[in-house]
Amino acid sequence: FGTSFPGMVSYDAYALGKPVISNLRQEVFSCIYPKGLPGFNAKTPGDIANVLLDLEENPKKIIDAGTKSYSFAEKYLSPKSAAERLLSGLKNSG
Repeated sequence: FGTSFPGMVSYDAYALGKPVISNLRQEVFSCIYPKGLPGFNAKTPGDIANVLLDLEENPKKIIDAGTKSYSFAEKYLSPKSAAERLLSGLKNSG
């Protein structure tokens, strides 16, 4: 908690269209992903409890987050998007 980063399991969850609860570190990832990482930000165990209580009261948020996760994975994490970024970088480098 606190200073940790979302791990690779977060990317797997995005690809599966699952919502993620994590210390999303938007201040770090917003420079890579323009809208930041999708999901629910939680830095402490208390934050996680609050997110879970909110989701219990608002289950539609779970579905919406899953949809955003899948869209994010398609746009930024797919092999096609990775290849496009690499090719763009190569073209711009010389």
